[in-house]
Amino acid sequence: MKNIETRQFDVSQHEFRAFEDASTGNKYISGYAAVYNVSSRLLSTDGVKFIEEIEKGSFRNILDTNPDVIYNFNHDNNKVFARTSSGTLTLTEDEVGLRFVAQIDTNISEANDLYLRIKRGDISENSFAFKTSGANQELKRIKQDGEKIIKRTIKGFDALFDVSSVTKAAYPETSLDVRSLEDQIKPSINKTNQNTLSDKERLDMEIRLKIRDIK
Repeated sequence: MKNIETRQFDVSQHEFRAFEDASTGNKYISGYAAVYNVSSRLLSTDGVKFIEEIEKGSFRNILDTNPDVIYNFNHDNNKVFARTSSGTLTLTEDEVGLRFVAQIDTNISEANDLYLRIKRGDISENSFAFKTSGANQELKRIKQDGEKIIKRTIKGFDALFDVSSVTKAAYPETSLDVRSLEDQIKPSINKTNQNTLSDKERLDMEIRLKIRDIK
């Protein structure tokens, strides 16, 4: 699906655990799929350099829609271990970020393997997949080390698809799949009549043009 982005977080400094509820015998994996107000390292796509942060409270509106989100491993949709629509995955936001609690059926061998690997610390990173658009992000010109770059602040989400424990994040704290951003930076402007655009689509185009003009 086009424009799906992923972020990956090293959660070793935050709660991330596999545990058993002694009263019920149920087993859970809990932790953070996203952490607020942490800057990515310097990124680049199509010659445009930028950093990114996720603003505190940015998950509130999408969580209010009760999205159908899955918990999987390495964003593999063939390895679904919990799901909000089945009541086995709970998503909440707090001061740290997007927190999840997944009830794991360890009778499923792959789920049990993941549970044990997290429990002993072999896996310490999480990620999530989402879509956002111009209405839910803020772009600013800033200077970093004397260089003009873009700071992208994500303020909300159009869709949330999964939370995922991952083997290795691309770099500490957050990782951007820049291919989806390229679609925003390189629109087919000549093929589009602006008079037919909705307000949201027009805002998206204006943001893409502003990024392109910085080059």
